[in-house]
Amino acid sequence: MKKIIITATATFIATLACYAKDDSAQWQGYVSLSQGNLVDNIVFAKNMGYKNIRYEKNLVWTQNPAFRNCGIYFENPENFLFDTFKRDDTVGTKERDLISKYALVANPDAPFPLNIACANGSSPEIMKPLPDFSNPKVIDAIINKAKLVIGYIEKSKYFDFIGIAWNDISADCKFQRYSGGKLVETPISFYIKDTAKLEAYKKGKLEYIKRLTQEIRKNYPNAKIIVSCNRISNLAKVVEEIGADFNPDMILQSKRGTEFTAAATQKPFAKGTVFGTITSEAFDDGLTRKIYGTAAATGSVSALVGKIGGEGQMPAYDNIRDIPARIALQRVIPLWENINKTPLSERSFKNGVYVSSTAGISEDAVWGMHPDGRMFFVIVTPDGSVKIPNGLKVDKISATNGLFEEIKGKALASDVEIKDGVIKPTSPAAYNEAFIVHFKK
Repeated sequence: MKKIIITATATFIATLACYAKDDSAQWQGYVSLSQGNLVDNIVFAKNMGYKNIRYEKNLVWTQNPAFRNCGIYFENPENFLFDTFKRDDTVGTKERDLISKYALVANPDAPFPLNIACANGSSPEIMKPLPDFSNPKVIDAIINKAKLVIGYIEKSKYFDFIGIAWNDISADCKFQRYSGGKLVETPISFYIKDTAKLEAYKKGKLEYIKRLTQEIRKNYPNAKIIVSCNRISNLAKVVEEIGADFNPDMILQSKRGTEFTAAATQKPFAKGTVFGTITSEAFDDGLTRKIYGTAAATGSVSALVGKIGGEGQMPAYDNIRDIPARIALQRVIPLWENINKTPLSERSFKNGVYVSSTAGISEDAVWGMHPDGRMFFVIVTPDGSVKIPNGLKVDKISATNGLFEEIKGKALASDVEIKDGVIKPTSPAAYNEAFIVHFKK
């Protein structure tokens, strides 16, 4: 097995202190965006220091260098027991036998595959059979399939298996189906009307989570377990029900707000669990500063998981490039602070302003030290400014595109200036644009 977590140290100067880069926090940089262009999502994420992506069937995108040298989280392994098929397709004999043996039957009197309980994919015609967790043999089948997939990842020369991620472990066993022309989250009780059968199904789902976690802990002791949820307070009940053998390494909350920062002391979560946000619902500047500033100040994290836009306050963006630079940079700062190992005693969020020796978030500007030693900043208002960390000398300042990639050769002399060690805008063209400061070595 390849080494999953490699701890190394490197140093860069930030203000008056010299901190060691903590590569052991790199596993927190998880990317699993469900919208937009897949290549753009990964390019942006890697530019921002996020190097762990979700498994895609057959790793078909290994031909694209953008996806190489990443850690792989095997996300929702239960979804890989069956292949998807179109409603009118002819299902092969082998797959039909598998589905008939392990899938949940919704209507015993209907012909195959209309008798099978299915979720929908990207359209109403895309069918995904749901496993019948009330059948103990289904749990064995999913775990065996997970072992095969992890082995496949391990054999790849481009990737390392780094852990398991679940989007939802709730006993409600919700799935996506089309209704009224759109995907809606639906509880498994939509298919299971018998109370005893429903309870057996829910119990089996939790038993599956517990057993797969035990297998991973046993065979891959350095692997991580990540769980996403809507609210951490609701997840606590599920974790307690699964039992002491289930102890996620990181728990991520999708609901906007800062509830995740108080979860560290909440039972039944284990000491050392990392908490964080994956919300795509926040757009208001005061709210985004509160969420990401609080996350950074408490040692929490912000992962790039779920939708890009269209939820809560967030406009219906369909590409990562469309997210305003101020939000995109705020979102990654908690991870950077953890990797840079900035002491918690030097991180502060008060009155809507985050301050540390390696990053800052305010209504006027956002800046942060990338773990690779560059500094990224966004000037938000005419009053925005960014101080050059003491001990560092600027080599050049570069503009970036929507993926935070350097735009080669673009002159910035008319947009920003450095005066007395402080970067200030000289033109409105600088507002809400992301820049990179390269320092002399």
